Amino acid sequence: MLEKRHLGFVLSYRFPKYIRSTTLRQALSARSDLVIEDAVNTSPKFKRYIQTIKKILAIRKRNNTSLWLVNFRGHDIYWPLRWLVGRKSRIIFDQLISPYDAWVNERKTFKRNSLFAKLIYRIERRILADADYLTTDSSGQAAYYADLYRVPLEKFTVIPGSADEAMFSPTAAPRKFDFPEPFVIFTYGTFIPLQGMDLLLPVAEMLKNLPLRFMIAGGTGRQLEHFLGTREKLGLTNISHTPWINFTELPSYIRGAGLCIGGPLGGSNQARRVITGKALQFLACESPTVIGLTDETRGLFTDRVNCLLAKPGDADSVAEAISWAYHNQDKLPAIAHAGRLTYEKHYSMAVLKERVNAFIDSIPADLQA
Repeated sequence: MLEKRHLGFVLSYRFPKYIRSTTLRQALSARSDLVIEDAVNTSPKFKRYIQTIKKILAIRKRNNTSLWLVNFRGHDIYWPLRWLVGRKSRIIFDQLISPYDAWVNERKTFKRNSLFAKLIYRIERRILADADYLTTDSSGQAAYYADLYRVPLEKFTVIPGSADEAMFSPTAAPRKFDFPEPFVIFTYGTFIPLQGMDLLLPVAEMLKNLPLRFMIAGGTGRQLEHFLGTREKLGLTNISHTPWINFTELPSYIRGAGLCIGGPLGGSNQARRVITGKALQFLACESPTVIGLTDETRGLFTDRVNCLLAKPGDADSVAEAISWAYHNQDKLPAIAHAGRLTYEKHYSMAVLKERVNAFIDSIPADLQA
C-alpha cells in the first residue's frame, strides 16, 4: 500500500477563505495520496498569527510533516514557520503578491529610497531566496519577481488562478436588481490601483444618457471615501455602491447582471501581468465580462468573441466596450458562452488540479514523507 504524504497548509491571512487559497486547497484535496494538515487561522485580527503557530506546532507533534505550503500573503508567517520546522523541511511559498511592490511601486505609500522600503525589500528578497519552491499565478508575474528580487526564474512554477466551481457556475440563480434601469453592470473588490475602480466614475459620466446602472460592491477607507466623494461631486446617479455582499450571494449578482467588469482596469505595472480572480469567477458563471487587455490576457481573449476587451487605465476604451454591450445585448449570450469555454480550457479546476499534480509530483518523494 502506497504510504500517504503529508503537506502542511499554512495560512494566516485575515480573509482565510480568499479565492486563491480556497482553490489551491481544493486542487490538493483531490489527491488521494496526500494528507493535508491545516494550519489555518479563523480570526481576522492579530491573534490569527498565534492560532496559526499553535496549529503548526500541533502538526509537528502529530507527525513528521516535511513539506509545507505558505499561502496568500504569507510573508508575515514565513520566518516563524521556517524557525519551527527547520532546514530539513521544504517550504513552498505562493508569491501571488509582493508587499514591497504594492506599497512602493503600486500605491506609492513609501518612496523607493526610504528606510522602510529598503527594509521590506530585503525581507521579501530573503524569503524568496530561502523558500525551496516558489509558485505564482502567471508567467509575467514569475518573470517580474525573478528579476525584481534576483532569484532564478526556474525556481518559480506557474499555477493559474481558478474559481470555486461549486459556487460560480452557469446554474447560479440570477438576482433581480431593484433598479429602474434594465441593464446592470456589476463589479466588486477593493479600490487598490490594480483594480482601477476610480476609472468607472468618468466611464459612468460618459454613459449617463444610456438607461444602464453601475452596481459596485466592496472597498473601505480613504480610497472608498474618495470614490464616493467624487461620485457626489460629479452628480452621478447611475452608479450605486454597497459596502458588502455576502460571498455566498456573489454568484446571483454576477448571473443577474447584464455585464460584469472583470478588469483589471488600473493602469499600473501589476495590472499588465495578471488576470483578476473576479474575472475568472464571472467567466465561470458564463456571464458577459469586460476583461483588461494585459500581457496575461492577450492571445487568450478576443474582443467581442469571448469577452469585451478594454485597455486598462483608459476610460474611453472601457466606455466603448460597455456601450457596445448595451447596444448589442442579443450578442452577449454567445460571447458569455465562449468566455466560459475559455475558462474551462485555461483556468478551470481541472486545469488547476493538473498543474498542482505535476508540481507536487516534481518534488522528490523522500522530501514529502
